[in-house]
Amino acid sequence: MSPRKIWESKLLGRTVSPYSGRGFSADGSIVVPSRLGDSPLLLLELENEIGSRACDPNARADFVYRKWWSSDSAAMLRKACCCPSFTMTIAGPHLTIRGAIFTDTFVAQPLTETLWLANDPDLNGRIRTIARVLCALRTCLDELDNFYQNLRSPRGDDMDLNSISPHFQSYSSGGREIRLKYTGDNIVGGQAGQALFVAETDENADDCVMVKFVRTYNPEAHSLLASLNLAPRLRHFQTFEDGLSVVVMDYLPGQCLAETPTRLPRVLADVRRAVDALHAQDLVFGDLRPPNIILCKRAKEGEARVSDEVAEEWEQGAMLVDFDWCDKHGEGRYPPSLNTYDIMWHPDVKQGGIMCKEHDEFMFKKLSGFTF
Repeated sequence: MSPRKIWESKLLGRTVSPYSGRGFSADGSIVVPSRLGDSPLLLLELENEIGSRACDPNARADFVYRKWWSSDSAAMLRKACCCPSFTMTIAGPHLTIRGAIFTDTFVAQPLTETLWLANDPDLNGRIRTIARVLCALRTCLDELDNFYQNLRSPRGDDMDLNSISPHFQSYSSGGREIRLKYTGDNIVGGQAGQALFVAETDENADDCVMVKFVRTYNPEAHSLLASLNLAPRLRHFQTFEDGLSVVVMDYLPGQCLAETPTRLPRVLADVRRAVDALHAQDLVFGDLRPPNIILCKRAKEGEARVSDEVAEEWEQGAMLVDFDWCDKHGEGRYPPSLNTYDIMWHPDVKQGGIMCKEHDEFMFKKLSGFTF
């Protein structure tokens, strides 16, 4: 199929046209006007075969995306959102569709594997597969167009956060909608595939929460320990259509155990109670390391029953966070990407291996100062 036929194709329900301007060019583009400026829904790069031009077509598409969104004419849109666009590359019989955003850095990720467009033993099946992908993209383009048409002008105090704030802006609790205002960028931005933000709620400017986005999580285990005051209160848990989940929990201002050399008795006692509570329900925490233990104030032992927040005398205690791995004893599995190089786990712990209670016991002994 020639570039001209692709540009004039109605497969996506929109006109795909070459673009030249702003100091760069694209083999094809779908651009829509909006109140804040022209917005590229899709940028297309073509070549006859992989390697027939100076560089990889995906790299060229990424370059075009970055040039577009870093231009002066896109300044207002950059302040209002994270600049989402699709990129498509066709190199001979190979088709790739990617999504790209601009936050505190440029991010582009493939949304499909590289799709084969040529002859196939199951030609009809291949045609149906490609058709479904293009139909899905067509729907996504419509939704992205709607996003840009309804994008509001940024307010002065929002400008620095709009591009780095998650699309998740509110959740339901007690029959009302709780709105979130993010106060900064991703706390764990240097760790691929992880996202953790601090946000204020509209109930009270001093009421802060942690908002975490994860692929796996055990909200039941989190709620269990929260009920025992051994984990921050779980305010909301929700799984989206794509399998990503969001966790909203109380904000803990304390340090994690990795940031202090001390191992106070009350801290270890709290961790021991948390592990015992999980094990009583046949659950394994799985990642019992200092970064997942947050220090907090506790009413001093022996003081009359009083909440930790109003105790006149207090001591250092601990709560567990990060229930991403927590699962059933003898059934749950460690992630295939488990770091077995820099961390000394129980000898039986393996990438993708079965989780067992004795693994938690091994890690607790390490926390307590035992040497192996």
